[in-house]
Amino acid sequence: MRRAAFAALLLISLTASSCKSRRELPVLYPVPAETLTDDAGRPKSLAELTGHATVYAFIFTRCAGVCPTMMLSMKSLAAEVPQNLAVRYVLVSVDPAYDSPAVLAAYRKKHGVGDAWTFLTGTREQVSTLSIGGFKLAAPRDGGEPDEPIVHSTKFVVADKKGQIRGYYDSFDAEQLAALREAVVALAKE
Repeated sequence: MRRAAFAALLLISLTASSCKSRRELPVLYPVPAETLTDDAGRPKSLAELTGHATVYAFIFTRCAGVCPTMMLSMKSLAAEVPQNLAVRYVLVSVDPAYDSPAVLAAYRKKHGVGDAWTFLTGTREQVSTLSIGGFKLAAPRDGGEPDEPIVHSTKFVVADKKGQIRGYYDSFDAEQLAALREAVVALAKE
């Protein structure tokens, strides 16, 4: 009887411990202190986003492939996260030659998103450096024409309020999107 009780207690303890460790996100890398241009044409440093849990994605506005689905996933995530939490959603264009601040402003309006959203553009070099060196993601490959699309990462990246990257999530995987929602809520409450 004692062995069975001890085994049950041990199993409960291990299960609780493994559940707890799944929720704890590692501190991976600092978000780079890069300054880009927002959809209003103002300089915006990523360092300004500290104080919020932040979800980053790299997209482009004239994308007919993965970007519309990524945007829909990000909007769904934002709708599921309580509005009273300090959360930001940042989209960095991988097509800076086309995605001017005016184009990004029109894209913002088209999607009807609010002040918690930031749309950024910069030079091709800035975006590549940010993607590869800063966020450890695939760099956008030149293209942009229908026969040469821009290839880029489809991962969402989450950072904590201190500006530290804490996780990467597949924007096309329902389970990972649910885990991202859980991570965003937890990081916003820290």
